[in-house]
Amino acid sequence: MQFKKNSTGLDRFFFTTAYHGKELSIWFERAKLLNKWRKIVDKYSDEFDASVFHEDSVFLDLITNMHIDTTQSIIAVLICMAGICFIFMNNLPTVVMASGCVLSICTGILGLLSWWSIDLDPITMAAMIISIGFSVDIPAHVSYHYHQAAIQVGKLASTHEKLTYCLSAVAFPALQAALSSILCVCSLAFAEIYLAEVFFKTMLLCIALCNLHGLVFLPAFIVIYEWLVDLVRCFRKKNTEVKQDFNCNMVAAYQHNEKLNSILKKKNANSQEVQTKNVCLMNI
Repeated sequence: MQFKKNSTGLDRFFFTTAYHGKELSIWFERAKLLNKWRKIVDKYSDEFDASVFHEDSVFLDLITNMHIDTTQSIIAVLICMAGICFIFMNNLPTVVMASGCVLSICTGILGLLSWWSIDLDPITMAAMIISIGFSVDIPAHVSYHYHQAAIQVGKLASTHEKLTYCLSAVAFPALQAALSSILCVCSLAFAEIYLAEVFFKTMLLCIALCNLHGLVFLPAFIVIYEWLVDLVRCFRKKNTEVKQDFNCNMVAAYQHNEKLNSILKKKNANSQEVQTKNVCLMNI
């Protein structure tokens, strides 16, 4: 407490409060508690000009908006990655499938980290942004090699032949890279530091989901896409054939009608000539 000069009146004062509970080990719960305290103190701000101080308020204020900041950061980085992939591939369906895999990997990492008792905080957000750079690697390689397979194998090559060329070039190096990366980050599992724990779990999930999407899901999506393209082409081809047959039948029917009309005109002309001859004979 601090008293006013030459008076017994209080000039300013502060007091310390403490809370306990297992839920306060979660940073988001601490942020909620801090916001509750601020709402209570704001009721008396006009009387006492009071405010709340907390040592971790800088981080706790970030946590309340962390889901928005993380979403915006992921979308921004994903758009940049998609733009770079489009520059090198120049094929929209390939870029869309690769970007979809990256988005699915990021969503899976966030969900599994939450299930693995990791909260969304600035450290997790930084690890997520780093993991996007890793997650785009294998899907981009698979998409690029499949796109290049049409040049290397031939434009008339089947989907099976192009996927064989693609996976033979990418699959084994991708597995080697995944194994070496996991061995590198495994040392962080023995460090009892929150930063090391978050980075280890994020990278482990990123590597596993990246290989799963790049070597299993993406080839399956490519096969489905090629099947749909062939189906649409066959449908359009049948429609054009039906239209051509219809047009040919219409032309044949029109020609037949023209012949009938010409025959009827000749018959009418002949009947008119016969009638004129009969009229002439009757006049004679």
